[in-house]
Amino acid sequence: MIRGLLFLAISLTYSVCVQGDGKLKLNEGMMINSFGAPVSGGGAGPVQAVLDEQELAGDPAAGKGGKVISPWSPGYEKWYFPWMTAVLDLNGTYKLSQAWFNHNNGALNVTVSFATENPLDTDPKTSITLTGRPWWSVPWQGWNISVTARYLVFNMIQECSLNELVLYGSPVNGQGSPVPKSRENPYYRPVMMNNYLGVNGFVDDPTSRLNCVANIREYQDWSWTEGSGDPGYPHAKTDFEPSYSSFLIDSFYQSVQKAGLNIHQCFQGRPIYMTGGNSSQAGWKPVLNKYVNDRKVTSTAAPWVDVGAHAFQVAARYGRTKVPTSLLQLGSNQPVVVAANLLQHIEILNECDGWWHGGEGYVSPVEMAAMLSAAYDGHEKTLGNNVGIKNADPTMGVTLGGMASSTPVDTMRMIMYWAQLNRKDKKLPLDVVNIHYYCGYANQSSGMSPEDCELEMNMRNLTAWRDQYAPHLQVWLTEFGWDTDPRSPLAAHAYGDYSAEQVQGMWLVRGFMAGLAAGLDRAHIFMLRNVADNGYGRFATSGLTSQKGTWNPKASWYYVSTLTSLLGNLTFCNIVDMGSPIYVYVFSSQPKTCKADAYVVWQGTTGVEGREITMPLDSGVKQAVLVSLVANSTVGNQSALNVQSGKAKFMVSEMPSIVLIGKTPTPPTGPVPPVDPAPSEQCETLTPGLWCGSMLNMSNTSYILCPQGEVSQCPDGQLCQQTANGTIACQDQPGPCENKAPGLYCTGGDKPSPAWGDPYVLCPQVEQFYCPTETPHCKQNGTNVACTNGNMKSTTL
Repeated sequence: MIRGLLFLAISLTYSVCVQGDGKLKLNEGMMINSFGAPVSGGGAGPVQAVLDEQELAGDPAAGKGGKVISPWSPGYEKWYFPWMTAVLDLNGTYKLSQAWFNHNNGALNVTVSFATENPLDTDPKTSITLTGRPWWSVPWQGWNISVTARYLVFNMIQECSLNELVLYGSPVNGQGSPVPKSRENPYYRPVMMNNYLGVNGFVDDPTSRLNCVANIREYQDWSWTEGSGDPGYPHAKTDFEPSYSSFLIDSFYQSVQKAGLNIHQCFQGRPIYMTGGNSSQAGWKPVLNKYVNDRKVTSTAAPWVDVGAHAFQVAARYGRTKVPTSLLQLGSNQPVVVAANLLQHIEILNECDGWWHGGEGYVSPVEMAAMLSAAYDGHEKTLGNNVGIKNADPTMGVTLGGMASSTPVDTMRMIMYWAQLNRKDKKLPLDVVNIHYYCGYANQSSGMSPEDCELEMNMRNLTAWRDQYAPHLQVWLTEFGWDTDPRSPLAAHAYGDYSAEQVQGMWLVRGFMAGLAAGLDRAHIFMLRNVADNGYGRFATSGLTSQKGTWNPKASWYYVSTLTSLLGNLTFCNIVDMGSPIYVYVFSSQPKTCKADAYVVWQGTTGVEGREITMPLDSGVKQAVLVSLVANSTVGNQSALNVQSGKAKFMVSEMPSIVLIGKTPTPPTGPVPPVDPAPSEQCETLTPGLWCGSMLNMSNTSYILCPQGEVSQCPDGQLCQQTANGTIACQDQPGPCENKAPGLYCTGGDKPSPAWGDPYVLCPQVEQFYCPTETPHCKQNGTNVACTNGNMKSTTL
C-alpha cells in the first residue's frame, strides 16, 4: 500500500469524557485487509479483530468501556512495515463525533485517517496518531472528531497490536448502511461444462492426457521466452518457436487447438534481464530491481511497463487481431507471426500475492491493480502503443493472476478503489477474477472434503461480490486439488473401501460441483501430472496422472474424463433439494427451461455408508442410465435404471454417480493407451527403432534408440552397420590385412602423438610402422607405400 496515505482533517483531544452522538453498530465484516498479507507469528490476529468484541467493548464514552482481549496484530514479518494497512468501510456516510481505541500490549505506532469517496483518496492535512507504550492505566482513550466520512484507514508503521475501536456519530441524511441485494435464484449464471471443466498443465504435456477436460491453464515461465541474452523492454528479443528453453510454443498451441481444447497462458516469474541470472531474485516482483522495495512507486502503473510490453507480444502473436509487424519484438531466428488465433485469455502472473515471496516478491492489492492496468491496456495507452493486451487484441481476455489470498474479496475491493481513483474510465482492468483454494491447505495435517472445507461458501463470497459490483466479470478457480500420497498435509486419505486415488477423484468431482453451485464460471484442477510419484510434500502427487514421462492415468483422470465426455455439452442449471446430505445437480441442453438431461448425485459425507434414494424425474421420462465412476473407462460403468411413475430408485454413496435421462447403457471404453515418449532432439527426423551413430555424426561404433534418444556402443569395438530402417547389426571390424596381397599398406589409424608420421602395416604379418617425421604423410602405391612431406620429397619403402 502507498505510504503516506492522504488524511482528512479532524480535531484531536485526549479528553476521556467527550460528548457525541450514539455508538455506531460495527461488525467484523466492515474491515478490509487492504494490504492483503496474512497474519504471521504467535499472538497475531487479523484486521477483523478491531471490531470483533463490540458488545464487550461497552460504552467507553460514558466511562463504561469493557475488557477486550483479541488484537489486530499482523505478526513479526519485518517487511510488512510501514506498509501494513486496513480499511474500515462504514457502508454509508456518517458524521463522526468520537473515536475510542483500546490498546494494552506493546508499543503503538498507528495512524488513522478518513475518506468519503475512496479510501485511497484522503485529505493529507491531519490524522489521529496512536503512539506510545501500553495504556495500562487508561486502556480506553478517546478523541473528539468532527468529520464526515465513510472510510477509516489504518496505517501500522511498526509491529504492534490494536484491540478494539468504538465509533460515535450519526448517519448523514439518515442514510445508514445499505443492505446488499441477494439474488433470488443463485444459479442464474448457466455454465456449459465444456466451458467450465479445466486442468493445469505445461507445454510438454501430451494432448492425449490434457483432453480429460476442455480447458487448459498453461504455466509458462517468462524466462522461457525472454532468456539469457535478451535485453528486455524496450528492446526485447522474444523467442517463441523455439523459445530460449527450446520449447516449440506455437506448435504446442496448434496441437491443443487441433485436439479441440481451449488453452490460456499464465506467464509467471521474472525474465533473465531482470534477475541477471541470479536465481535468488527469480521470485521477486517483475519490475526493475530499483523499484522492488518501493511500494509507493509500484503502486503506480509505470514500473510495470515490462509486464505490459511482454503481454502485448503474447497477445499480438496468439490473438485474433492483426497488428503492424513493426510493433513486434522478436529474436532474429523467429518466424514473424501475428493473429494466430490460438489463445483467448492471458493470465498475469501466478500467486504474486503469496506472502512466502517475501518483501521483494509480495505484490499487494494496489500494486496488483497498477500491474493489471499496465497489462490490460498500457494504463489507458499512456505507456506506449506496444504495451498492454487490449492494444494488441481488444478481444483477448485479461485474467487476474490466481490469488493465494485468504481475503480475496478485500483484494478485489482495493483493486476497484485503485481503478476508480487512477483510471479515467474508472474500469476494472481485467475480464476474469481468479482465485486458488485448497481444502486443508492451512494448519491441517490432512485434506478435507469439499463439503467439510466449505468450498462452495468460500467461493460464493467472491462471486457475490462480483454479482453486486462487477457482474460482467467471470470468476475462475484455477487451482484446487488433493494429493494421493498419505504423507502429504493435503492428502486425500484412503478410507473404507476407497483407495486414496478414488478419494482424490470423487473429491475433485464434488469440488467441481461446489464451484458450480457457488456461481463460478470455470475451475481448473491442480494439476495434470504428479510433480514426483514418490514425493510426499504438498502438491507432489496432486496430478491426475503419474509424473512427466509416463503420464499414466490415475482413477481421477478417468472420473474427470467421464464428466467431460457425458456432460460436456450440457449446462448446469439447478440443484434439487432432497435434504442433507444428498446432493442432486441438474444439467440440461435447454438451460432456459432447465429440463433435465442428466443429474450428478452423491452423499456429501466422509466415512458413512451409502443409502438408497428414490429420485423424482421430469414427467414423461421412460428410461434412464446410472453411470458409476470407475478407473479404465472414460464413460464410466453404465447400467439401466428401473424408471416407474417418473421416479428412479438407486443407491447413493460418497462416490458421485451420473444419471443420464432418455439414454441406454454403453459399454466401458477400457483403459487409454500409454503415452508414446516424446522424441529426443537427435531422433526428431528418425522413425522409431535403432540407428547407427554414424548417421548423426557420432562414432561409427555407437547406435541410438529412437524416440528415447538412448545412445549405446557396440561391444569389443565392433562397427555399427545399418541393415534396414530401424535395424542395426554390430559387426567385427575387418583386420588391416584382410583380403590384401602381401605388401605395405597405409592404414590411416590413430597415432601415438600428433608429431608422429602416418601409420602403415606390413601384410600378412600385420606389423605396424610409421612414416618418418620429415616425410610424415603416407601415400599408397600398389602394394607399397611412399612417405612424403607434401613438397615432392618422398621416401619409398
